[in-house]
Amino acid sequence: MVGFSQPKPCDSEEHRQFDFWIGEWEVYNTGTDTKVGMNIITQIENGCALSENWTSVTSPSTGTSFNYYDPATAKWNQLWLDNSGLILEISGSYSDNRMSLKSEPKGDPPFIDNITWTKNDDGTVRQEWRRKTGDKDWVVLFDGTYVKSND
Repeated sequence: MVGFSQPKPCDSEEHRQFDFWIGEWEVYNTGTDTKVGMNIITQIENGCALSENWTSVTSPSTGTSFNYYDPATAKWNQLWLDNSGLILEISGSYSDNRMSLKSEPKGDPPFIDNITWTKNDDGTVRQEWRRKTGDKDWVVLFDGTYVKSND
């Protein structure tokens, strides 16, 4: 049929929920002018995933993540790997301008990671990574504000 086109496999509204994170970013400790890193987030695989490439400016830390929406589970997923050997597998959902992804308990004692990305009205993105170990309170491991790079 002339003019008929198939929809792209990852063109749903849900697949676009994390697009606010796409870009080249300078990352600062939230509430300060202390730059802690650079992060490049790109759309890959015909819009079916996002790739993250992190470089710290305060340590030799680098890392990469792959982020994707799985329509079978209606969940967002992230697999993070860094040069220290850290592996994070988290999943969750988007609501109210916020992506919130959490791990299953693992380790001994068991711990849970929860990372949120909040789309701010000024175009910045705030990322907060918290961890809960055993029955202790949540501890903030990272609180960064992403500002679009002018480069």
